[in-house]
Amino acid sequence: MNFMIMDSDRHHLQDILRQMVPGFFTSPEYLDLDEVVRVVDGIVVAALTRYGERMLKEQREAQVAAWLAGVEAMSSSKDPQVLNYVYTEVFDTLTSEGLEITVARLGPNSRGLYADWLKRLEDAEGGPRAVET
Repeated sequence: MNFMIMDSDRHHLQDILRQMVPGFFTSPEYLDLDEVVRVVDGIVVAALTRYGERMLKEQREAQVAAWLAGVEAMSSSKDPQVLNYVYTEVFDTLTSEGLEITVARLGPNSRGLYADWLKRLEDAEGGPRAVET
């Protein structure tokens, strides 16, 4: 399946992720969210990142691939808010170990956002917590 999140898809982000990463929506990371916050995309994307990192640690390849496809789909969006979720709820949320493993497997759009994220960190903090791409 190939999905590309367009401007009008922002309001359907979770529906798209539900199709691409179905295991997440039955995971503890999602189910532990209060019903009230499940409508907040940023919180859901942060939980999705925790799910992806757990799948990495458990070496569940199919789930990792689905998670990374979801990250790539978000990274292909033209919507600045969706792109911001990739910066703040994916890259900022991953542990150093999770980031190191993930970076090598990023798709072209998410790899580009990662490079931009590193540049922003360097500019803001004087140095990144970089993982070479």
